[in-house]
Amino acid sequence: MNTFTSFSAATAIRSLHDGTFITRLPADWTVQGKPHGGLLVALMAKAAAAARSEQTDLQPLAVSAQFLYPAEVGPVLLRTDVRKVGQQVSMVTVAL
Repeated sequence: MNTFTSFSAATAIRSLHDGTFITRLPADWTVQGKPHGGLLVALMAKAAAAARSEQTDLQPLAVSAQFLYPAEVGPVLLRTDVRKVGQQVSMVTVAL
């Protein structure tokens, strides 16, 4: 029986409480053996929102990504850096 990881399970992240998060890229969310770019962007957007944890209703307004090389299936670390904090807009960078 084939099991498929749901999107919410595939984008689950765990905080290390220092601006970094860990997760595992599942093999069933791949294209030709490499993790799907949309999944990677969703993970980074989730980490960026979680970096501002005092604002539980925070939603990404705009997301941009640059992939320097293909990611691999398996454990990953997401490192966040809150660059600007504003009343309506903040800027967070995330490295995967």
